[in-house]
Amino acid sequence: MPDHNASFHTLIHLGCGEHPEIDTYAQLAEQIWLIDADGQAIDALQMALAERVNVHCCQALVATQEYLGTFYRYNLAWANGLTLIDEATQRIYPGLCYVESTRQPTTTVAALAAQCLSQCGAEASTAHMLLLDVGRQNHELLQALEDSGQLSRFSHVILLPAGGQAWYGEAGPIAIPPSLHGPAKVPAGLSLPERTRVLERHPLLQELQRYRASAQIQRQASDQLEQQLAEVRQQHDAQAQALAEIQRQFEECSRERDNQAARVGALVQERDTLQQQLEERTQERDTSAKARGETERALEQAQQAEQQTRQQLTELTRKHDEQVARVETLAQECDTVQQQLEERTQQRDGLWHKGETLTQERDTLQQQLEERTQQRDELCHKGEALTQERDELKHQVDELARQREDALHQNHLNHEALKEAHQISARLTEERDHLHQELQEAKSFIHKLSHRVPSGAEKPSDTPPPQDGFYRAFEDRFRGSREEIKRRVQVYLPFVAAVAERNPNVPVLDLGCGRGEWLEVLKQAGIAGEGIDQNAGMLEGCHELGLNVTQGDAITHLQQQSDASYICISLMHVVEHIPFDTLRLVVEQARRVLVPDGVLIMETPNPENVMVGSCNFYTDPTHRNPLPPPLLAFLPEYYGFERVKVLRLQELPALHDKLHYDINDFLTGVSPDYAVLAQAQHMTMDTPAGQQETTAWEAEYGISLHYMMQKNAQGVGESE
Repeated sequence: MPDHNASFHTLIHLGCGEHPEIDTYAQLAEQIWLIDADGQAIDALQMALAERVNVHCCQALVATQEYLGTFYRYNLAWANGLTLIDEATQRIYPGLCYVESTRQPTTTVAALAAQCLSQCGAEASTAHMLLLDVGRQNHELLQALEDSGQLSRFSHVILLPAGGQAWYGEAGPIAIPPSLHGPAKVPAGLSLPERTRVLERHPLLQELQRYRASAQIQRQASDQLEQQLAEVRQQHDAQAQALAEIQRQFEECSRERDNQAARVGALVQERDTLQQQLEERTQERDTSAKARGETERALEQAQQAEQQTRQQLTELTRKHDEQVARVETLAQECDTVQQQLEERTQQRDGLWHKGETLTQERDTLQQQLEERTQQRDELCHKGEALTQERDELKHQVDELARQREDALHQNHLNHEALKEAHQISARLTEERDHLHQELQEAKSFIHKLSHRVPSGAEKPSDTPPPQDGFYRAFEDRFRGSREEIKRRVQVYLPFVAAVAERNPNVPVLDLGCGRGEWLEVLKQAGIAGEGIDQNAGMLEGCHELGLNVTQGDAITHLQQQSDASYICISLMHVVEHIPFDTLRLVVEQARRVLVPDGVLIMETPNPENVMVGSCNFYTDPTHRNPLPPPLLAFLPEYYGFERVKVLRLQELPALHDKLHYDINDFLTGVSPDYAVLAQAQHMTMDTPAGQQETTAWEAEYGISLHYMMQKNAQGVGESE
């Protein structure tokens, strides 16, 4: 049942795995959500927690966006995720094994958090806890929750480190979002691993949200003012047009009034003229009675004309008064409009000032956008240059791969020729069975051919060559001088010296000892050593130096040894000569024959070097096939060796100081040899030899292709 006195309402554990601390969670929260992309882990949790009604199990592949993703599952739960383990982590954890991958749609972390909180009836004011345990995804999921606003709903956020220390170290520190701060106090009863980060909701988050809301309101008010300013501008333009129309009508009325005034003046002048004529005619009436009638008639006519003129003058005066009243009304309306226009102009000036401020901010943002655009264009140009260089490298690698295929085909032809030569040798053996000594030499020669891959059949001669003399001459030509090989194998002494100090008087067994350089180095270091090789010619030099060597089959010899009888078993450039099933038998028997803290050493050519893997490896006709480092490292891990390490060897020292590698470096610069060292049980001893042993196991060796690509990428980033 839910604990209503719990400190949190809801606890969400993202990436819970198979063994979450469910009892502790039940004391901390009322509702619990366990989420993981591993369907098997979720099924097991659902069966185990079926009776707990407040525990919810959910299988989901969580990401920042929705897409069809791939979930990679490994034998160690901390390595599970959306991406494959890189080569550096694989080297540190050689026992880490890829199990399977499943494709499934992803769920955004913001939607998943909102769904969990809403289904539990969580209120905004209640306290919730989020545990993120998804390795390198912690940062991007945390940022996605911050961008969506869901992160502020959690009062506590706990970031659990990845299970693999190397992985966590590569991920680097995680930036804390503004809505969180820490470190905070670990909730009571909850046990957390080292480097766990406990964060809590920032105390100023509500004030920050209020400021953001205020800023949003101000932005909306600014947008409204911009809209109102546009409307005022439109109204101002319309009123300006109306005022111009009124002014035009006023001017037309003024012109019409002036015309009417001129016409009134003309009528008044005409009236004055008529009055003057009337007076003259009145005087003429006194003087001439005869003309009186005519004058009266003329007077009547003049009176009628005057009456008509007065009527016209009255009508014009009335129209003039109407025009004046209309002009006065228009003048009043114009004053009102002018006053409104002045008020709107003041409002416009205020809005214009705000608009200039917003325009300045917009120009600043536009300038920043142009600078970012310019930076993006420069990065795109550099990316195109890198893409072109990558295409050239890919073309050259494809050409080398084609040459490698041709070499493999030629090797197949040589193998067929070997079969024919083997058949011819068998027939010759049957013909010479009457000579016992020659028969023994032929059998030894055939036995050699069964374990080596010569380039063709030898031509018979009258005097047979010395036994195994060819391969010793071949080793002297192509393997390197004896002093050079002794210098190379010195790298293994720190791994063996401490074991010899813990197990006195227990020897080293060198399978396929050849010329005995490793045995000589051990002898000079005061460590007993035994060697075995079936090539008598190679053993002649060992006998001259007084080394303890035996001629015979190395595999048979190893099977005949008793348990825990050697401190070290070494195979220097032997594993590439034997079938893979035989190699498995050697590793299995070595685990039995070695003392508990004994060391297995297997050195072989490195196919990561393009020139070695495609050409130089096949210079030795007895080589079978290259062995990639991950494959050879997996063998001792599979057969129970506790500690396994890959040493890349024999690269040019100058390559370590280069800041940028060219195409020749990528083709030939990777360490041409490598060795796999495996220890049955990890033991330490506080002595100078023990300290050297610890340093040797912790050191990094050689140059890999991944290291060169990573260093080139760092150089490009620094130049930018």
